[in-house]
Amino acid sequence: QVFAPDIVPIFVVLFTIASFNSSLKESVSFQTSHTVVSPTQMKEKQVPVIYFLPGLTRNHETAALQGNTQRFLSDRGIMMVYTDTSPRNVCVNEGVTSELYGPGAGMYVDAANEKWKMHYSMFSYITTDLVAFVEENFNVTDRKSLIGHSMGGHGALLCAIKSHVLFASVSVFGSLCSISKSSVSAEAMTHYFGEDKNAWKDWDVNELVQDCDKPLNILISQGGQDEYLIPDDRLYVEEFVQRSKDVENINVQYNIHNEYGHGYFFLSTFIQQHIDYHEHHLKKK
Repeated sequence: QVFAPDIVPIFVVLFTIASFNSSLKESVSFQTSHTVVSPTQMKEKQVPVIYFLPGLTRNHETAALQGNTQRFLSDRGIMMVYTDTSPRNVCVNEGVTSELYGPGAGMYVDAANEKWKMHYSMFSYITTDLVAFVEENFNVTDRKSLIGHSMGGHGALLCAIKSHVLFASVSVFGSLCSISKSSVSAEAMTHYFGEDKNAWKDWDVNELVQDCDKPLNILISQGGQDEYLIPDDRLYVEEFVQRSKDVENINVQYNIHNEYGHGYFFLSTFIQQHIDYHEHHLKKK
């Protein structure tokens, strides 16, 4: 338990739960860490939750330390759960040296290939196990939202669009939006699903958004100097925005910040806008 003076207590929670893999219809146990920012209002009443999904190679500590989130959450009485990006203590990770798959690069999907499917089921873990654990063990309401950065942006959009869970809102920074086209995700998707890119499309939000049949409020912040856009587009954000416009029940707000790049300086500068956006939707009757 670490206290940030005059802001809010930060709890680092380490626990082991069963991670449900929807393709296997069975549970797999692995240990994962989460940072939880809990506002003082939780002592007196239930509060809503924002889940923060970090990007490639990051973990549950990155945004908690670099994202400038705590004081905005405390002022608004919102809890934030910072997730990890992959299982950490499983044998399949042994010997993996690439940053593009394995530890820190779970892509927030449920892998299908034999070597990976027993543990790499981050989509089901986030939407089933983690949400249930938080709602059973913390003084929170059933109102929840998602924030994601980079690979975590795709994860946040994927969880909101593909899962059975109803999220009040989702927001992303510098989001990867096509894991079936981007070179950033190609190595991981080949390991998790094989060479058939049609299988990849089942987890690609640019493909899934057109068939989304539930209401979604989405805020996208994109840096104009993002190194994943220049010289070649590896994010496909514009494609997601255009496809979303054709879906009646999806409301997308797209903001381009011309002087900003991809990293946490960008995120920490505009995180208040995102938390305000979620507060509006989380506390809506």
